[in-house]
Amino acid sequence: MKYIDPIKLQRSHFKLTYLLILGMGFTSLFTSALFSDDDDENPPVAHIYIQLDDLELKEEVRVPVMIETFSSLSMISLSLEYHTHGLRFIRPELSPELQQLMAQHPESESEFRWFTSCEHEDPIFGCEGDDDHEEEDDPPSPDEPEEIEEQAWLQVSIVLDFEARPEFSLEANNTVPLIYLVFESGTDIDEAELEFEFSDHENADYQGNFFESDGESFHFNAARPTNTSFDSTNLFDNPEQPDSTGGVVRVLKVLGDIGLFSRGDANLDENIDLSDPVSILNHMFSADGALACPEAADANADQRLDISDAFVVLVHLFVDSERWSPSMVYRSDFSGAHSTLSPGCY
Repeated sequence: MKYIDPIKLQRSHFKLTYLLILGMGFTSLFTSALFSDDDDENPPVAHIYIQLDDLELKEEVRVPVMIETFSSLSMISLSLEYHTHGLRFIRPELSPELQQLMAQHPESESEFRWFTSCEHEDPIFGCEGDDDHEEEDDPPSPDEPEEIEEQAWLQVSIVLDFEARPEFSLEANNTVPLIYLVFESGTDIDEAELEFEFSDHENADYQGNFFESDGESFHFNAARPTNTSFDSTNLFDNPEQPDSTGGVVRVLKVLGDIGLFSRGDANLDENIDLSDPVSILNHMFSADGALACPEAADANADQRLDISDAFVVLVHLFVDSERWSPSMVYRSDFSGAHSTLSPGCY
């Protein structure tokens, strides 16, 4: 009986699997190129999102609203619904990055305005002092903790330059905090929770203030690329629609370090298996292979996403599990640089 070397068999198995996955990737690439539709919808000019990171409970809590730009923008406006447990909304603030941009170009025209439901005669959600709030049968005594719960919406519009000059606008391919939403906390609470949802025509129960010049059509989230000037009368006429992502932010009295993801866990299913290199290759060679957290797919931590990352995971699975092992990436690893992480990593 012929002797079969188990090591050679294992290597053959690995080579076969590797070639099979490569074949899947190139086949997907060829199919996407062959059947791609040139008339697909244009990509968005920007992505606005809530940074879903745990925050420390203080007298004032600042929640960053981030923007990832794909085009240079001279105007950005957003509509946001929020539901708070333990916190009360105070005001929005321009981020230091936006303040610096405006300060560097004092000759540019700028505008920062915001609205909340409290400022309307018939608010949908209501806020403290409105008739929409039900009176409590037994108000809490001064010795009891103050329970704060708000459900409301706000709109923020930022115009950097009505002449839409690139030098006075947000640069393309950049990720920065756009504004901070400032909340104050109730007394004697250990944690709070904030729920955010960007409004759209499908889920909003109000119109807001972002009307086109006809006085009838309106928008919730809007952006204007550079090189086409505008004024306050046509600010919301046929704007671009940015993508948006909301979510839940926890506010804790004591913050501990939090694991975000494991290197190599490309599909974020908390397992390192064959589906992860397949996800990496699918991302590289297929138009439908988007990754929620590309940083997790960077298995070898070289800050690049390429075929070597899939190879590292395959070697771990089929050749030598000790040559590389998945490592947990923690929030503290990105301290001070959260904006460099994709929103799906949190």
